[in-house]
Amino acid sequence: MELLTSLNDHSSKNKMGEADVIKLGQDICSALELCEKKNIIHRDIKPENIFISSNGDFLVGDFGIARELEKSSIAMSTKYTPNYMAPEIVKSSNYDKTVDTYSLGLVLFKLLNNNRLPFIDPNAEVVQSSERQKAIKRRIDGEPLPAPINASPQMFMLITKACSIEPKLRFKSASDMKTALEKVKNGTFVSEKEKTPFSITKKIVISFASVFVIATIVLGGIFIANNFKSTTQTPGANPVNTPDISSDTETPEVVDSSEEVITALENKRYEQAVSLSKESDLDNLRILLTERLETLLINFRNRAVDFNIVTMELEAIERMNVPNLSRELNDKKASFEKSNDSIIAFDTAEGLYRSGEYVQAINQYKLVDFNEPDYEKALEGVENATSAYRTQILELAEDFAKEENYVSALNTLDNSLRVLSNDAEINQRMIVFTQSYKSKVLSDAEAALTEDGYLEAIRIIRTGMQTLGNDSDLVNAIAEFEFYAPIKIWDLDYYTENRGRTWFASELEDNYGNTQYNVIGTSDDVLPTDTGAARDFLLNGEYSRLEGIIFRSFKGRGVNTRNDAPVISIRCDDVVVLRKQIDIGDEPYAFSIDLTGVKVIRIGINTADHRMGSGDDVGGVAELNLFKR
Repeated sequence: MELLTSLNDHSSKNKMGEADVIKLGQDICSALELCEKKNIIHRDIKPENIFISSNGDFLVGDFGIARELEKSSIAMSTKYTPNYMAPEIVKSSNYDKTVDTYSLGLVLFKLLNNNRLPFIDPNAEVVQSSERQKAIKRRIDGEPLPAPINASPQMFMLITKACSIEPKLRFKSASDMKTALEKVKNGTFVSEKEKTPFSITKKIVISFASVFVIATIVLGGIFIANNFKSTTQTPGANPVNTPDISSDTETPEVVDSSEEVITALENKRYEQAVSLSKESDLDNLRILLTERLETLLINFRNRAVDFNIVTMELEAIERMNVPNLSRELNDKKASFEKSNDSIIAFDTAEGLYRSGEYVQAINQYKLVDFNEPDYEKALEGVENATSAYRTQILELAEDFAKEENYVSALNTLDNSLRVLSNDAEINQRMIVFTQSYKSKVLSDAEAALTEDGYLEAIRIIRTGMQTLGNDSDLVNAIAEFEFYAPIKIWDLDYYTENRGRTWFASELEDNYGNTQYNVIGTSDDVLPTDTGAARDFLLNGEYSRLEGIIFRSFKGRGVNTRNDAPVISIRCDDVVVLRKQIDIGDEPYAFSIDLTGVKVIRIGINTADHRMGSGDDVGGVAELNLFKR
């Protein structure tokens, strides 16, 4: 597949002179010639859809909105940028294939004008959105294009012809424009205004001379004939009065109430207007009604007339059934509907802005149509609402940050980017709050180590990562904490269970009324005296110590004989390292055992009373935690 480079990338890295621009124009005209043969209108010629091949040929891409020519003779709705569109497309009017050469002319203009479209300062470093919109409007309204600063006079004349506001004054085809580009290249291009062919002048002179001769002959003949009739009479006959052919012949008066129809409409007398239309010259009435519809639309857009009045007048005109007016009437109906939607959107936006609903206001302002008088105010409204919304968001985020509620501050700023996309100030505050929140998370986790231990510190960091993502500092911290965090021994797999069953409980109250957590004890069917129950756990030398608490249960405090007291024994690699019996009055006993190099640990619980288990809860071991450090 051939590697293509977009025109925007190419022109940003390579300065294009007029010769390069001419070649681009000719190559694109060649592509449009093929489109014309297939009766296709591209409709979206712009730099983004032009590419250059490795051998320097310019190509057209993206036929996503192209239409067949015969299907495009009527106006179509447009939802894309009007930067390179012909005026008739923007205004939803009828258009033909010349819209493509019009757009190409604008592309040539931009390339020869420091990459600036008409009516934009070619030397400006930054162009505001409002300036771009105003420039587009001036072009759509038909204001003559200024000369591109890097174009020759012949090239400027060619672009002016391609971008004429009147389609009939443009190049008739892509081939014509291609030929004209070749003439500009050779220095032989001449605009239509400079052409004064002798043949045309000669024809005009001959035509006037012919009219003069014919008129002289006809009038002279009439004069001679009249004189002959008046002087030549039959002898004895009465003189004959020859009719005067110059006298006016009376004809029946034609009644035309077209003017009265318009007057009735202006005075909102709609029934009278419909009645008078029946006494009107229909051709004249159609012309006057077309003008009336245009005037009515202008007045409505300028808020000089209410939409209800417009609706009643349109209904009255429709009832007149004037021939050849239906299309114009339907077009105007659509224009009125679009204008009404824009007026409603603008008024709604103004109310929302005043009430501080800036996001909704922005959305409504953007619904105002490009052709409406309120459009410039809508652009200004978008800028004002955007500025107010930015201030509102920054103040709210700062309030959250003062309370160290960085999650809410960051969420507030992040949500605002849906409206304030790529806003520098918002992004800068997000960076500051992100760093502040990360510092707080790490600080809170460090504090938790001394108060609640590693597990709480890990929980704090994981919560922070829900907002901050896989930040490297947080990832490293959590890895360190997880390495040093205690591991409950019952989370390990045991590989032998010796002569009885042990049981686990999440918590159990000791004989001093303290709640012990993560308890391990014996079941109620433990074997008789000195047999007890035990479990073996495989450590493989991975742990440094074991910590735990031996206690007498609150329920077991009523057992008075010392023989009933539980005995806890711990063996490391079959060597007894702890054996502890705890009686009724003994306080819970905390212990720590060095596990350096230990491969297997056995934990056993014995008692003389086989009813020590979950039924009587004589006692057990709590918080048996392993540590790696």
